[in-house]
Amino acid sequence: MALDLRIDNGLVVTTAQTSHLSIAIDAGRIAFIDEPGEMPPARQTIDAKGLCVLAGVIDPHVHMRDPGHTER
Repeated sequence: MALDLRIDNGLVVTTAQTSHLSIAIDAGRIAFIDEPGEMPPARQTIDAKGLCVLAGVIDPHVHMRDPGHTER
């Protein structure tokens, strides 16, 4: 059975390490983080070579328009 998505060759940053790994995602959750050659197949793959991958990071960024600057 193939997972939903695999991100390969990125520089993966976790709390434990920073190294070139692959991340497998299934049903919207991280299923595996492992060496690129050790990953299960996936329906979609992304080559992240040269990019940093922050596994599990959610951007908490928000723009509040009230009070003030509601014209923006």
